[in-house]
Amino acid sequence: MPPKNVAVATPAATETTSAASTSECFTREVMPYAYALLRKARQLTRNDADAEDLTQETLLRAYAGFGQLRPDSNVRAWLYRIQTNTWISTYRARNCRPAERLTGCISDAQLAHDMLCGAPAWASAEVVALERLPHDQIAAALHHIAEAQRTVVYLADVEGLPYKMIAEMTGMPLGTVMSRIHRGRRALRGLLTDYAHRCGYLRSAEAIAATGGGAGTAS
Repeated sequence: MPPKNVAVATPAATETTSAASTSECFTREVMPYAYALLRKARQLTRNDADAEDLTQETLLRAYAGFGQLRPDSNVRAWLYRIQTNTWISTYRARNCRPAERLTGCISDAQLAHDMLCGAPAWASAEVVALERLPHDQIAAALHHIAEAQRTVVYLADVEGLPYKMIAEMTGMPLGTVMSRIHRGRRALRGLLTDYAHRCGYLRSAEAIAATGGGAGTAS
């Protein structure tokens, strides 16, 4: 028999104490960022109802993974990564609300168009030719780009978010964000240009020169 007045820690009691401790730590470490999450959610979703839903889902996922968070982690960056991943995986795939158009409803073809037109260094004739590509080919090209590149290109070129904000949301250094955007745009252009050449949507410089296309007529 255990001595009187001495509490015995049963498994159930230990589990309850642990849950209470986790809840207290979560409230102390995470909840101060709730308003910042809501503010960024509004920037992503463009309407209050979806912003509140996204914030709630972000906090639920954060609570579920709170036990794996290291003591030296940047909590704000961790939360922004969860929010961004939640938005990309969930809210972009949802149908638009009747009264509000969500940027998440943009199709793969529209996304590619925005990427193409967002690169001022590309020749206008090349952009026009690439816009003629079948939508399924554009979608295939997008899915061949690394997910990390596709995500930041979407945030920059379609959502119009500044690089600094993308860095905060993804937890990546600013230089890494810029590098991935550059490589993502270049990869998409390469894939689509190659297909456009093979299918005759875009002629090579050699072919144009051989046929005399674009050359002035001697008087």
